[in-house]
Amino acid sequence: MKVFLIELRNKTAYFFSWLVIVWTIIYLLNGNHSIHVYVLLQLFALSFVGALLFYLFFTNKLLKKISFTKRLTYFIFSCALIESTLIFWFRLYGIDTVKSWIIFLLIVIILYIVSLGIFYAYSLKAGKRYTDFLKIYQQNNGIEKDV
Repeated sequence: MKVFLIELRNKTAYFFSWLVIVWTIIYLLNGNHSIHVYVLLQLFALSFVGALLFYLFFTNKLLKKISFTKRLTYFIFSCALIESTLIFWFRLYGIDTVKSWIIFLLIVIILYIVSLGIFYAYSLKAGKRYTDFLKIYQQNNGIEKDV
């Protein structure tokens, strides 16, 4: 339980930071120059929900033996659906502002693509490193297999 609460705290803080950055961008693009405390509290609630979803999708508590790409996809789209509902319910955007919703969806899509890009770049780099270690091991032990 202690590990869960620590993870929940850390993830909530991470999500809250990102949401404040996203909202700042959206507000600035819409000509607003301040964020009300009430909005920050709503963003915190969204962050908490996001942290719970992250815990469910990126631990083996809910999904076992599933690839990172599928976990990320399920997480992003679940998060976008639930968070969009909460955004609508909290009236964070101004429901009649199509521009804000488009910006929100573009940010979600861009973050999803960037996350996949970082994961694949890291995987390729790690795979090359492990292959190099395997080749060194094989050379040192007289094993003649191509990897």
